[in-house]
Amino acid sequence: AVVFAPLAMAYKLPSTTEAEREAKAEELALAARDAALVPMEIAEKTFAAMEITKRISEIGTRLAISDAGCAMHFLKAALWSARYNVLINLPLVNDERFSKMTNDKLNYWFEEANKLFSETIENVEKYL
Repeated sequence: AVVFAPLAMAYKLPSTTEAEREAKAEELALAARDAALVPMEIAEKTFAAMEITKRISEIGTRLAISDAGCAMHFLKAALWSARYNVLINLPLVNDERFSKMTNDKLNYWFEEANKLFSETIENVEKYL
């Protein structure tokens, strides 16, 4: 909420004149960058939790295996949600280096997360 509020305020700025449009675009770009950082952090931590959950599905006790499966479903939803919240803001950011680096990280996590998810669920299903 703290980083979204400036973005919401930037959307409300006037844009009647060219100078107002330029000022609004600059404010939107700054606020969108900040607004993308929080879900990026969530995505990073969620991906790390997915790696741990996969490992639990490999070495955990039979009693914990269903918990690993449930956790992986929740983590997948969290990662996708974070990804959407980053991607909605990136087009407003006027820092191409930041946007590319952010998008590259998201793509890596997304691709690897799909593998982690499939492998974990396969491990879980073997024990049910």
